[in-house]
Amino acid sequence: MNPAQKLWWTQARADLALFDHLRGAAGWRYQCHSLQALQMAAEKIAKASFRASEPPPKKHSHLGLTKLLRRMGTVREADQILLGSVFSTSRFERFERLLLQVGGIAQEIERLPPALAGADRINLEYPWPDRAPTHAPAEWDFDVWNRLASTDGRSFLRFLSRAIVGFPQYAHVFR
Repeated sequence: MNPAQKLWWTQARADLALFDHLRGAAGWRYQCHSLQALQMAAEKIAKASFRASEPPPKKHSHLGLTKLLRRMGTVREADQILLGSVFSTSRFERFERLLLQVGGIAQEIERLPPALAGADRINLEYPWPDRAPTHAPAEWDFDVWNRLASTDGRSFLRFLSRAIVGFPQYAHVFR
């Protein structure tokens, strides 16, 4: 892991810890804040991966997780066993199915920030729609929050946790 990757990875771990803390806090009811921490963790681990060889990500880019999933599915054969062990899959074909399974929720999480949600779509930070707001994020029941309790959602959360915790093992793969 290079120094730039370590910085992004450190922040991804902190963001994931915040998500876990908020999600488990008794009486916590603000999905927007919990989802924002989850989205930031996903964004940061993707940026850590890309810092192996690419120039720094755009300052305000929130995209990256779905790109990372695509890249993970096309790694060299020598790296397939490594990713399989990090993500607890015995065969790469199972890992590829996992990537497909978590891809939809990954895309939903990735598109929650205002910059990607658009003016009239639900986002984590600002009341909407922009011109005549009727909803505050703190009052909203986010569809993706409920999906996190599904089989695919639990798979996504396990995947993201393993991607972050196991990052030192596969940080070099994307050079």
